[in-house]
Amino acid sequence: MRITVHRGAREIGGNCVEVHHGGSSILLDLGMPLFDKNRKQLDTRALSRLSVRDLASQGILPRIAGVFSHEPAGAPGVLGVFLSHAHADHHGLCEYLRDDIPVFLGEGARKMIDLGRVVNGRPPLRNRRNPLMDGTAVEVGPFRVTPLLVDHSVFESFAFVVEAGGKSVIYTGDFRDHGRKKGMLARFLREAPKEADALLIEGTLAGGKNPDRSKLEKKVEEELIATFRSSPGYVFVATSSQNTDRIVSLYRAVLRTGRLLVLDVHTASILAALKNQAKIPHPSKEYDRIRVYFSSRIATRYAENAGEESLYRFLPYKITREKMAENPDRIVMMLKSSMIRDAELLSCVEGSTLVWSLWNGYLREKSAEKMLRFVKSHRIRMVHHHTGGHANQETLFHVERTLRPKRVIPIHTFHPEALINAGNNIVVPDNLYPIYL
Repeated sequence: MRITVHRGAREIGGNCVEVHHGGSSILLDLGMPLFDKNRKQLDTRALSRLSVRDLASQGILPRIAGVFSHEPAGAPGVLGVFLSHAHADHHGLCEYLRDDIPVFLGEGARKMIDLGRVVNGRPPLRNRRNPLMDGTAVEVGPFRVTPLLVDHSVFESFAFVVEAGGKSVIYTGDFRDHGRKKGMLARFLREAPKEADALLIEGTLAGGKNPDRSKLEKKVEEELIATFRSSPGYVFVATSSQNTDRIVSLYRAVLRTGRLLVLDVHTASILAALKNQAKIPHPSKEYDRIRVYFSSRIATRYAENAGEESLYRFLPYKITREKMAENPDRIVMMLKSSMIRDAELLSCVEGSTLVWSLWNGYLREKSAEKMLRFVKSHRIRMVHHHTGGHANQETLFHVERTLRPKRVIPIHTFHPEALINAGNNIVVPDNLYPIYL
């Protein structure tokens, strides 16, 4: 068996790992890169507007023969792509695949990816998509791939156990041990094979010293409750629509403080799509503290790309600006940059509070400029309540000690050397450098 890290070695994001055996290959993730070779953050929105040939010429697409749509027809270079979860740095290049290459992913991840494409004016992924189920192995050519659920900051994240030719590889994907699903890491460690030939482990926080990035989600909930209680007027919350743990925390916090949680149509659509897979708050009679605000830009995108009927189901839970203005002290509203104009049209917005419930590093990006201007121009108090989606270094060491792999290959990290202290079997990879098992 041969492992090639096409992207993800010594960088965060853009994961793409090829596992090769007996003349066949599969890919584990196919993500959009977040940084260039100088660790300068890329404008991923600008990249998504480029053609497949431009992406190839700029080195954004991994150089894997027979995989992408701009290449001549012929036998596909890989038998399939296995996606660990719905974050774009793990799936964002899949739309450039050849149509005949199947993509394997969880049903919840598929729904989130397709809804994300709807709100960005794109059609669903074309490829033949095969649903993955926790613990159920899939056989593709010589490979047997078993998905195992892990806890991450997005719904339905998988690690993979890949077996072929008597060898076994564990690929963790992104994971943590401080979210709401505390027992999930212990379960993964029980079910994953011990002494595998290789462990490909994400190391986003390796070498990091910021304890807030691995704070318990329960602590974030407590911080939200305190802020909701102490803040007069509207509380706006900037957070990811895919972070279902955070939305649960928001809902529990509004229950404790007598407020309403106001969602945009996109977030409401994600929660409604996932409601049969997990007990997640969503617009319904059961969760009577949730309302849906029809932001003009987001609602228009849904009407254009998913049909007006995609909006009708939320009409019983619709809330208007006028209704929110009747009692701003009762409103907690999820806010995206595309909704700033809507927020500015609210009465009594001066002196409100914005909870930044994302990584603080995003505040330095161009995408945050509109939000920061809104905060400054309306004298809005800004607070930070967040925890990350990645395991801290102590948890990474715990996983390595428990699984006892023959080789540990850190990826999705700028500091792979920080994991060397975990043992003498660390292989620090370079992109495109093959590792033979």
